Amino acid sequence: MASVGHAWQLVCGGKVLGTLTYRTVDQPFFHCHFSPTADFAEVAPLYAAELESLNTGRMDRWEQDYEKILALGLKLIPVEPDTSPPIEEFLLHVDGDTAWFRC
Repeated sequence: MASVGHAWQLVCGGKVLGTLTYRTVDQPFFHCHFSPTADFAEVAPLYAAELESLNTGRMDRWEQDYEKILALGLKLIPVEPDTSPPIEEFLLHVDGDTAWFRC
C-alpha cells in the first residue's frame, strides 16, 4: 500500500515524462500530484483528448483515445528507496498537476 510521499516516475522508453507523488486513495484510484518534465509535452495532447472524451461521456471515443496512450508502452517506476517492480498495466488520467491511476 502506498503512503503519502510515495512516488513513481512515468517513463516512456528511456524518457522520464514526470513524477507522480501519492496523496490519497479513492478506491480504485490512487490520487497523486503530477510534476511533468519537458518530455511530457510530447504526450500531453493525448492525455487532454482522453480526459475530454471521458468527461463528456463519449466512451467510444475514450477507448480510441486511450488506445493511443496504451500504444506508448508507458511504465510507472517506483522512486527509490522503493524497490517494488515497475507497474506496466495501469489506467492513468492527467489533468494539470493532478494525476490519478489504478492498476
